[in-house]
Amino acid sequence: MGFADAEQWLAAALLMVWLVAAGLSAFRQVPRVRRLSTVTLTGTGTAAGLFALQAGVVDAVADPDGISVADIPALQWLVDHRAPFATAAAMAVSLVGGTAAMAVLAAVVVLVLWFRRRRWEAGVVAVATAGAGLLVETLKNIYDRPRPPEATRLVVETNYSLPSGHALGSTVVLGIVAAVAVLVLRGTVARTAEVVLAAVLIVAVGLSRL
Repeated sequence: MGFADAEQWLAAALLMVWLVAAGLSAFRQVPRVRRLSTVTLTGTGTAAGLFALQAGVVDAVADPDGISVADIPALQWLVDHRAPFATAAAMAVSLVGGTAAMAVLAAVVVLVLWFRRRRWEAGVVAVATAGAGLLVETLKNIYDRPRPPEATRLVVETNYSLPSGHALGSTVVLGIVAAVAVLVLRGTVARTAEVVLAAVLIVAVGLSRL
């Protein structure tokens, strides 16, 4: 995972660029527009911050003394506490949060939005879903992190482990669907329920992979 250090430098550079842009915007010095909108600054700042966080996690995983030292004891604890019901539940959640299920969900949402003349939102969901798939395949091959020992696995996996396709895919698809739902749905209760449901499912999918 030699790419980890380069990714951290890239993240630092992006954060620096954002800080400069935010500073220029505060003094109305951005060329042509003088000041960037709050939405633009918030969105780009959040993206840069999350990328920096992701780069830090990857670097910590790649470091021999980083968080990856917890792999063996965590794996052993999970193996020691396996139970038929928990295994069945985890496999069911993994199936729901898998690539095929998330692709179907995204496709249904895109079609519904399209026929409701929410073309912009439909495009966002489609692009986000496609981007997630591209990221998973690209980053897996870049990071080249092996799976846990075959003797401890409950399912067959042939590709690399980082990032988890289930975790990344479900986070992106459920996250973007929840964000669009906040814009489309009416009523605080419906919006809150959608966001909470998406968050619970994302956490459940992540835990199921363990």
